[in-house]
Amino acid sequence: MNKVVVGIDIGGTITKIGLINKGGNCISKTSFRTKENSDFNDFVLFCTTHRMKSMPSEPKVVSLYLTHLSKKSKFSTLRRRLASINVMHKYKGHYLDVKHPIIVENLLGIK
Repeated sequence: MNKVVVGIDIGGTITKIGLINKGGNCISKTSFRTKENSDFNDFVLFCTTHRMKSMPSEPKVVSLYLTHLSKKSKFSTLRRRLASINVMHKYKGHYLDVKHPIIVENLLGIK
């Protein structure tokens, strides 16, 4: 069974994620840029401003956030933000269904 390994900087944000096999060898790894770290912080700010729970979040809240962003952001930005929110949920041990019909239909409507 493979294990997910997370590297964290002093500020507490994820900086690297890797997949390690049984032998301890790194199968794949991803580094997060500052932009991706700030994506989740923007989601937290949105939730706080609108008095919603950011962790664990409901698909309805994520969908509202994506609708809010769609007024000023490209579609690729929305997808990156959704991925960032999903990664942070996994990191904190929560499940977020990013393929929930509310999220998928909202993205199709925005696109």
